[in-house]
Amino acid sequence: MTRSSPCYLLDASDRYTLLVQRTVLVILLIKAAVTPLPELAGLEPGLFEPPPPLNALPRGVAELFLARPVLVALKMALVSATLACFMPRWLRFMLPVVCVLATLQECIVRGFGHMNHAEIPMLFAVYVLAIASWQRDRQWNPEPLTIAIIVVATYVLTGMRRVMAGGLDVKDSPVNGTSATVFRLTDCP
Repeated sequence: MTRSSPCYLLDASDRYTLLVQRTVLVILLIKAAVTPLPELAGLEPGLFEPPPPLNALPRGVAELFLARPVLVALKMALVSATLACFMPRWLRFMLPVVCVLATLQECIVRGFGHMNHAEIPMLFAVYVLAIASWQRDRQWNPEPLTIAIIVVATYVLTGMRRVMAGGLDVKDSPVNGTSATVFRLTDCP
């Protein structure tokens, strides 16, 4: 790294925060690019049950989001807004836009009954980045720690709920000719 490099001017905490920001944004960008959101337009509109906050809208307006051109536009807007976040000058202004678009995407997917709990920590992480980007004169960067707590808490709470609702299914199972005890979470409601 040369002295003229912008990263040289950052201390270790700032570089780590930049690494966390970029990692979250790259994961969100990949997820937004590969999610087949426009394919939802082919599903029966009667299957769509708007979740909050979409359920606050009149039924016709909520169903407007299910049109293929709207879903394509939403996907392209989310990808474009996420790409714009890689430009430091636009980060503060585009992160709230990314939050709204990513939440809208998750609401539309959730409206068809599918909720991927692994995507929720990423959504929370984007919100943490958006809120933190508007803070000025910070002595330390809370985003990496906050994001780590969100990810760990989300999976710990999900696992605890599954254990409490369904319990553990303990079996002795042969593995490569030896006996091993297998702990498997049973299905829970």
